[in-house]
Amino acid sequence: MKFLQAFCLASIFMASQSYARVVVTVNTTNDENGENALNCSLREAVHAINTHKAFGGCAAGEIYGTNVISLANETYVLSKGEMTISHEVTIEGFLTSDAELEDSILGTKPKRMPPSTTIDGSLKRIFNTSGDRKGLTLKNLVLTHGKADLGGAILAGGQVNLEHVVISDNEASVAGGAIYLSGRDTGLSIVESTLSKNKADKGAALGMSCLDYLNPLSRSITITSSSIIHNGSNENTSVIHGCGKISLTIDTSTIAQNTANTMGGILYFADSQIDNTSVLTLNSTTVVENKIAPALTYGGLGLLSLNSSIIAFNDIGCSAKAGSLTLYNNGDSVGAHNTLQKCPLKYSTTNTSPKLDINLDEHSDADFAIELHPLANYGGYTDTYLPKLSSKYILNKAASALCKSIDQRGSNTVTTQAATICDAGSVERRAAVAVFDATKIITNQDETNRTIDVDVLENDMPSETETTRGEFGKDPVTGNYLIQLTETANNRCTIVHKENQRPIIRFDNKGIPLEEARAVTCKYKFTDSNGNLSTEGVLLFRTINKPPIATDDSYTLASGTSTVSLDVLSNDHDKNDGVYGGLCTDANNVNCNGFYIRVVSQPTVGVIEAERKGNCPDYDDSNKYICYGGRITYRSKNTLSPFDDKFTYVVYDIDKMASNVATVTIVNQTGVNEESGSGSLGLFSLLGLGCLAFYRRFRKSYVG
Repeated sequence: MKFLQAFCLASIFMASQSYARVVVTVNTTNDENGENALNCSLREAVHAINTHKAFGGCAAGEIYGTNVISLANETYVLSKGEMTISHEVTIEGFLTSDAELEDSILGTKPKRMPPSTTIDGSLKRIFNTSGDRKGLTLKNLVLTHGKADLGGAILAGGQVNLEHVVISDNEASVAGGAIYLSGRDTGLSIVESTLSKNKADKGAALGMSCLDYLNPLSRSITITSSSIIHNGSNENTSVIHGCGKISLTIDTSTIAQNTANTMGGILYFADSQIDNTSVLTLNSTTVVENKIAPALTYGGLGLLSLNSSIIAFNDIGCSAKAGSLTLYNNGDSVGAHNTLQKCPLKYSTTNTSPKLDINLDEHSDADFAIELHPLANYGGYTDTYLPKLSSKYILNKAASALCKSIDQRGSNTVTTQAATICDAGSVERRAAVAVFDATKIITNQDETNRTIDVDVLENDMPSETETTRGEFGKDPVTGNYLIQLTETANNRCTIVHKENQRPIIRFDNKGIPLEEARAVTCKYKFTDSNGNLSTEGVLLFRTINKPPIATDDSYTLASGTSTVSLDVLSNDHDKNDGVYGGLCTDANNVNCNGFYIRVVSQPTVGVIEAERKGNCPDYDDSNKYICYGGRITYRSKNTLSPFDDKFTYVVYDIDKMASNVATVTIVNQTGVNEESGSGSLGLFSLLGLGCLAFYRRFRKSYVG
C-alpha cells in the first residue's frame, strides 16, 4: 500500500512538472553555440528546447510542456546559419506597447506600437522546421535578411503561427521568399502581421509544396488583420502562390503595391498542380495598387468567394486561366458588395445578384485619388488604406451583414441603422456614429423614482481624421458636451449635464407605468471635436412598475392564549419604485379597495382571521384570488397544541402588482411553558443536582 501511495504521488508530481510552462530568457545578442556557460543565446535556447537539456547558459526545455523563448528589445544577428526547430516552441519578442500613451483607435491605454525585436538571418535562412515538422509560434518579432532556395525566413514542416510579426527583406531563389510550407503537416495562421519586401520566383511572400506521393497536399491558411505589401519584382511569378488542395481565407487585410510578371499573378491560383476543390475567400480585404501582373489569377480554383472587398486600381484586376470568366470546371464565384475594377467575374446563379457589386469599369470618374488615402499606418499595427470622405465607390458601399465587426486596425465597425452599410475593404472610416440597439427597450432601475438615465455617449464614436479619432465636442464657454435632442416624446426626455462627466438623457413619465407593449421614442445627435454631426441615435423607453418586496416574519403565540395580532406589512416595502411607489394599506387603498394581503398557503394548526375579506386587486375571471385587509389575526384551533405553525402570503402595491412570497412563522410557547411547569428536569435543574451531589461528597470526605 505504501509503495502504491508513493508511486501515485510521484506520478502526479511528474505529470505536473511535465506540462509546466518553461520560459527560457535569452540574455545575449551574440550568436553563441555552447562556448559560454554564462550567457544564454537564441541559438542555445533553441538547442536546449530541442534536446530538453541545459545548454550553454540556457535552462532545459520541457518534453511535454509549453516552451517559450523570451527575447529583449534588441537585434539578434545569426552569424552561424539557420536554426533548426525539432520541438514545438514559441519565440516572443519584447512587447513594445506604450503604457503611458492612449491608442488613437482603441481609445485606451496602452498605445500599440510596431514590433522592434529583430532576428537578422545574415543572408541565411532563419528557421527550419521541415525535418521534425514541429509547430513554431512567433510573436512581437521582426524577421529580416533571410535567404535560401526555399523559404527565405521560414521553411516550415509543421504549423506556423505569426502574431504581430514583420517579415521583411527576405529572399528565396526558388519559392517562398518569406515563408515556404513544405509537406503534408503544414498550416499557417497570420494575425496582425506584415509581409513586406520579400522576393522569390514563386511566392515572393508565400510559397508551398503541391504534391505528396502524387496526391495534392491539403492545408489551411488564414491571414487576418495583416498586410502583404511591397513584395516581389517584375522577375517574380507570384506573391502568394497557391497549389495543392488549399483553403486560403484572407480577412480584413491589405494586399497592395506588390509586383509580379504578366505570366503569373499577385494572388496566383492557376498552377497546374492546384486541386479543383481549392478555395479562396476574401472578406473585407483591400487589394489595390499592385503592379504588372493580375491582382488575382484564379483559373484553378474550385471556389472563389468575395465579400465586402476591393479589387481595384491595380495594373490588371482579375484573370482566369485560358481567359475564362468561370472557375475550374466552369464553376462560378460567390459573394457580393465588392468594389471591382478590371475584374469581370462570373457569379453563381444562386448568388444574390452580381449587381450588388460596384463595377468601376462602368464609372469613368473612378479615381484612386478620390477614393483612398495612400498606404500608411492609420492607428493599427499594420499599414493599410483609409477611405476618403470624398469616396464615391468605397465609403458606405458594403452591406453590414457582410462587414467585419472589427476592421484591420482593431476599430469597431459599427454601422448606422438607417443605412445598414459599412465601407468596402479592410478599413472602416469612422464617421460620427450614435451607437444604439433599435430593438432594445430601456427600463427604469431600482429606486429611481421611475425615471430612466442613459449615458448615451458611452458607446458612441466620434469621427476620425487621417491620423486619429476625434473626441466628443464641448461648448467652449459652458464646457457642456454638444448633444441635442431631435425628438423628446412630448418633453419627457431631457439632457442632464454633469460636471466632469458625460451627459445623460433622462426619461421621466411622471411615475405613470407604460404597458408591456408600449415604448416611448426619443432621439439625439452629438457633435464631435472635428465639427461633424453624428448619425441619429434612437432610444426606446418604457417605465415599468417594480414588484413590492415582502419579508419573512415571526410571531410568538404566548402560552395559554389562542390568538396573536399580525402586522405583516411592517417590514415590507415598495422602495424600488421610488417616490411613485407604495404598498396598499388601510391608509392608501384607493387602487386596492381595502383588500391587499393574499394568503398563498394557509396555516395547518390555526386559521387567519381578518377585519375585511374580498377580491384581490388583480382579480379577474382567470385570477379569482381573495385578499384580506384591516386588522389580521392568527387563531390557534387547539390551545393545548405545542406545535409551531406557518403560512405564506403576498402583498400588493398601489399599482396592483403582487410581491414575492414571504413566510410567517408562528412560534407556539404552549408546549415550552407546560414542560417547565410540570416538574421536568431542565438543563439548570440537572446542573443543580450535580452540584448538590458534588457538595455532599466533598462535605462527607472533609468531615471524616
